[in-house]
Amino acid sequence: MTKEQFEEYDGMLHCKNCGHDVPKIHMAYKRVYQNGDITRCNVCDWIKRHNGIPVIEGFTEDEIKTALYFLIYEKSSYMNDLADVLNKSIDETIRLFHVLKIGNKKCWIKSNCECCGKEIETFPNVYTKTKHLYCSETCYWKDKPNKMPKGKDSQFYKRIETSCTNCNKPIEIIPYNYNTENEYGDNHNFCCQQCYWEYRSKYYVGEKSISANREFTEEQREKARLTILKNGRSSSRFNSGIQLKINDLLDKNNINYEREHIIKYYAVDNYLQDFNLIIEVMGDYWHGNPLRYNENKYSLNEMQQRIILKDKQKKTYIFNHNNINILYLWETDINKKPELCELLILEYIKTNGYLENYHSFNWKIKDGSLFLCDKIITPYQDMNTDKYRHLIKKKVG
Repeated sequence: MTKEQFEEYDGMLHCKNCGHDVPKIHMAYKRVYQNGDITRCNVCDWIKRHNGIPVIEGFTEDEIKTALYFLIYEKSSYMNDLADVLNKSIDETIRLFHVLKIGNKKCWIKSNCECCGKEIETFPNVYTKTKHLYCSETCYWKDKPNKMPKGKDSQFYKRIETSCTNCNKPIEIIPYNYNTENEYGDNHNFCCQQCYWEYRSKYYVGEKSISANREFTEEQREKARLTILKNGRSSSRFNSGIQLKINDLLDKNNINYEREHIIKYYAVDNYLQDFNLIIEVMGDYWHGNPLRYNENKYSLNEMQQRIILKDKQKKTYIFNHNNINILYLWETDINKKPELCELLILEYIKTNGYLENYHSFNWKIKDGSLFLCDKIITPYQDMNTDKYRHLIKKKVG
């Protein structure tokens, strides 16, 4: 049957092997004869490829075949419906489904929330592995006290009252944990993971540090540094959309550059090999564009603060050791003012890296030429942290 004939055909397809009629949606036109017959349907094809119907404990051959037709032809997305057809339990039906291993079939289990009774859908794996099913975290926590073991079966039975080693908060500890000592003979108990790490950072230093008495040669240190930088260079995350746009501008102007060029402890975005100059591509979010993160718009977070400090360290190190002023092209300008970025790159090269300002958001184009903006904005990497500390939103908890 041709593709055109197949598309016009509106009847069922007849399997010459098993005698079943199947909808054409499950078949390829190349396997269909002019009269609508097919040599093997998908179920017969599956059975042939698996060397017959498998033997599964608790199921007859007819039941397995029925399940194959049900799953392969997607008569329902719910295992509950297949369980009704087979007159089997949900657990038995799920076991059959896993043994058959029919891929690319999304199957769900209809169930009810144990707290409010609301109907929910869940995956077979979740259904079999989870003792209690809930529609939301609200219902989970509401019903949890009813599911908690009581008396001697409770996890709080015969617990010892003590206090957190770090914050002195009253806590209850099972006897095993209360008496456990670490390799230094210390016994500590904590109310949470955060207190554990805070205590370790304060008291497990020096001789108790994890790296205590472990000496590294200068060769080992250098090897570790180069490995970290090499792994960083190969990361695909560096090929962002704005980075690719800058690469295109450099290629357009026949400017040779090296991506992720390593300078001692740092890697730079674009190193212009013929001019010994550096271009950094600055994402507005990651590097804290002051036009976006300020008193009038959004706060900075602690992660952005750490990146800003690293930017400051990189800039200082490269200038002090290589005497290079870095050109910073910011995301908003790259996306909305590519011509400005292009002119700024050319001017940066023309002046051998000496500009009145090195941040793209402080420049504008007038009559086809570059001019500094009337109001110069200082990036956070050029400020003392105290000047923008009030903008940093601290993480709660």
